[in-house]
Amino acid sequence: MSEGNVDQVLVPRVLRLYNPWRHLNIESGGFARTMQDYPIQSTYLDGFQRTDDYDYGRVRHLMDEMQVGKEPEPIELDNSWMGTTPTGLLVVDGHHRLMAAALLKRRFIPALYSGWTDVLDWLKGQRKSCPFDPPFDRLPLLRGLD
Repeated sequence: MSEGNVDQVLVPRVLRLYNPWRHLNIESGGFARTMQDYPIQSTYLDGFQRTDDYDYGRVRHLMDEMQVGKEPEPIELDNSWMGTTPTGLLVVDGHHRLMAAALLKRRFIPALYSGWTDVLDWLKGQRKSCPFDPPFDRLPLLRGLD
């Protein structure tokens, strides 16, 4: 992929290789039930100013925008590597956007991807088999999503 190309990737497949809830220390099971309790956070804050309330509110804001048809900015994806072998998927930017799309059960999300072409083909649904085995800690997340 050339740098700057935006692809539509399957949200369930991104979640098969990456857990955004763990990155932000948010429990996936209780999130949808409690998000209305948090104020909407439309302003982006850097990591040092963020609180749990910020993360919940940010996802809530992005969900509200997606529900009225606003397309999110592309998430940024890459691979983790061991030497010259890709070993997994990284979300470089877009954890809140990915969480919002997952909670809304969106099928696709726009993404900038700079990793292995075989993984991109799989993420876009152009390939049946995943180039990696999903990590065991993500398997409960996958039920009913793929």
